[in-house]
Amino acid sequence: MQQKYINWDEKFSVHVEIIDSQHKRLFESINTLLQLMEKEIIIEDLEEILDDMFDYFDYHFSSEEKLIKSHPEFEHHRQRHLEFINNVKEYNNKFLAKDPEIIAEKMFVFLSEWLQNHILREDRYYFDYLQNHNLLKDEA
Repeated sequence: MQQKYINWDEKFSVHVEIIDSQHKRLFESINTLLQLMEKEIIIEDLEEILDDMFDYFDYHFSSEEKLIKSHPEFEHHRQRHLEFINNVKEYNNKFLAKDPEIIAEKMFVFLSEWLQNHILREDRYYFDYLQNHNLLKDEA
């Protein structure tokens, strides 16, 4: 199946520079999977890319959670992040023994859809609320 690169667009902006920068980097990281699929995939390369990406997701979630702690629904958002991490681990383990091309493609589809939906449906909601109520923390 031919996949398309995911592109950052202003519609994904939460209007917080550090978070927008991190989201852009996550888009780039996910696109790395697509770049890898354009050549012969070596499982060790794929594992390294996924490990680096998941480490960055952890870092990003931590940064984001520091900023949105004052939101009344903070725990729900934190729980969504934890669910994502657990789903990714389960998903990764499920496909680990399979063909690297299958892993790369399935992870690309899953991660790109999840990230775009999460930013548009959740992150923007949380950050809009915090900005409108002057509750946004200054540092991540």
